[in-house]
Amino acid sequence: MATPPRDAPPMKKLRRSELCEIHDNSVLCEDDGSDSPYTLYFVKLSDEKPTDLETKNLDQTFELAKNSGVMPEWIYSEDVERIQNSDDFFVFPCFRGKLFRKLQARKIKLFGPPIILECIKEQKQLPNWNHPIHSSVFEGAKICFTSLDQEQRLELQEKIGWMCGVVGNDLYHETTHLIAGKAIQTDKYKAAVNNSIKLMKTKWVEDLWKTSQTTVGKFSALNKDAISSYELRVFEGIEMAISSIDGADRNRLIQLVEEHGGTIPGNMSRSRCTHLITEKTSGQKYIKATEWKSVHVVQTRWVRKCIDLGYLIDEKKYHPKYLSADHIRCSTPKKDTTVTESGPDLSSIAGPGGRLTSSFNMSSVSTPLDLSYRQSCSSFVSMVSSSNVSSSTVASSNVVTERTRTVEKAGIDHSTPPSSRTFTVPRVRQSTTRISRDLVAADRDPIDDLRKKLIEDIVIYLKIAFFTYVESMNQKRSNGDVS
Repeated sequence: MATPPRDAPPMKKLRRSELCEIHDNSVLCEDDGSDSPYTLYFVKLSDEKPTDLETKNLDQTFELAKNSGVMPEWIYSEDVERIQNSDDFFVFPCFRGKLFRKLQARKIKLFGPPIILECIKEQKQLPNWNHPIHSSVFEGAKICFTSLDQEQRLELQEKIGWMCGVVGNDLYHETTHLIAGKAIQTDKYKAAVNNSIKLMKTKWVEDLWKTSQTTVGKFSALNKDAISSYELRVFEGIEMAISSIDGADRNRLIQLVEEHGGTIPGNMSRSRCTHLITEKTSGQKYIKATEWKSVHVVQTRWVRKCIDLGYLIDEKKYHPKYLSADHIRCSTPKKDTTVTESGPDLSSIAGPGGRLTSSFNMSSVSTPLDLSYRQSCSSFVSMVSSSNVSSSTVASSNVVTERTRTVEKAGIDHSTPPSSRTFTVPRVRQSTTRISRDLVAADRDPIDDLRKKLIEDIVIYLKIAFFTYVESMNQKRSNGDVS
């Protein structure tokens, strides 16, 4: 990792122990007005020809340095090659070639024309790092990598260091950007999402490095336009497959995935495909994906949710085997609706008269729910046996209160009802996952909210049924019908 040392006097070489210390104010230091004992050499390459633009930039930088009183000197590549150790500064027109690599290995101080021009115009000293510096494009950036092979990682790390950036192997709170080869939910990816760290493409470094080689003016990789142009797309580098979705829906789905960096070829490859998008738990592709166990099977709403949030989310709860909004069983199902998923039958509620008939209106199922009503995707329902029912629902409270008064007038102790009438009350417990408030509010799903509404209504009906039963039994006793 490129580590800048702490402040040093002008043009002085730091001790080796100081090179290992990171200090934010160490890159540039004030000039104390004394003459430098070192020389600024501009290298003329003979064997490894730079481009005409690179040669022009080098000549212009030399003239500017000369007119600024720096007193630079020209030196030929043959003379530079014989240098084994020096505290002088050498300006290379390009950071490539055998001579450059030799001097880099010898720890010679190498600089590019852009950083020389910047320091002269802003009247500040050259950065005193332990590696070559070409420009300050990535100054202030603290970067980490994920989903990259070792060769590409080392190449990007070197270029970022040449542009005054800092690269770390681990993700810290101080990390400003995470560069990913493709959108994969690694631990670093998830941590970056949870801590609002920008996810970037590798082309962010590659393109800006090319630009810095041909542009001597100062620009930054951290400006708003550069960040927005190279942000990692939601499905960057992901290959998906589609099953049981045809016609216009299929074409629109392919378009959505491709617009956000993914690809959907005609076939499903075991080595390349990461997700199968389907609404059914059947078909040849579904069977193969289940058999391979390396392909995530998701519904189309997983795709829409990822695009909506701007990053990948957990696929487990979006498996087509789970209930969707159009396939929830109830006592009043939608007309011409075929249920293929296996799930709890909400009509199968035992009561004194057999099954309890519910008049719950399912019109809300077919209506898309607003994002503000969504519940956190990490919440889950746990069923707890209880005899005392407490409802947080305001609706129907008058009915329950009236039933309670009737029972109290009859003198029946309903605090300990018969064990056979004990039923379950759902309680919602929030996950303790560490995540920001904004992220929790955004990552909510309509199915959770719909499930909660169904359970609350069932609790109300159970209350009414229970108190109706108690009232009827009390009436029978008062009439002498019950012994």
